[in-house]
This record gives sequence, C-alpha cells and structure tokens, in this order.
Amino acid sequence: MSEATDTPPVDENKLIAERREKLKALRGQGIAYPNDFRREDFAGSLQEEFADAEQWTAETLEGNGRQVKMAGRLMAKRHVGGKATKTYPTHPKHPARRAAAD
Repeated sequence: MSEATDTPPVDENKLIAERREKLKALRGQGIAYPNDFRREDFAGSLQEEFADAEQWTAETLEGNGRQVKMAGRLMAKRHVGGKATKTYPTHPKHPARRAAAD
C-alpha cells in the first residue's frame, strides 16, 4: 500500500529550467563551476621518493612537515586495522598495474 503525501508532484522540466537559469546567471558573473585547485605532486613520483620504508617511518614523515597537493580519482578506500588505506591507479599494487606488468 502506498502512503499519501502532502507534497505535490514536482515537474522535472520546470526544475531543469530553473537550474539552467541559475547556471546562466552564475556564468554571467563568471563564477560557474570554479576550480582554483592546482596539483603540485604526482602519486608515482611521491611513491618513488618515499619508497624506502626504513628511512621514511611514520615519525619521520610526520616530523618532515611536507604537504602535498594531488588530484585524481580515488579508486578504493579500505579500513584495515583502524587505518584508512587508499588505492590509486598509479600504485604498483593496483590491479590495473599488476595486469599490465604480467
């Protein structure tokens, strides 16, 4: 059985038209879809730079104070032992990279 609602049905065409008008107004102001983020680092070069696990311990990395700016698509985020593990396609253990190496 369906429940009766007090809200009237919404005309999707009207919503789309309203959104396009708002976007047109924003574009007229020059601020539609702003993207001022600038990447400074690549995952592959960071992996090469910090590959030596004996040299780059957690304490050393935290004391280093280096901040990086990366852009890209996060492929997976897993929680292992209370820590988040992220996988990027440039990571050597990523399935796409392993398949290419075989």
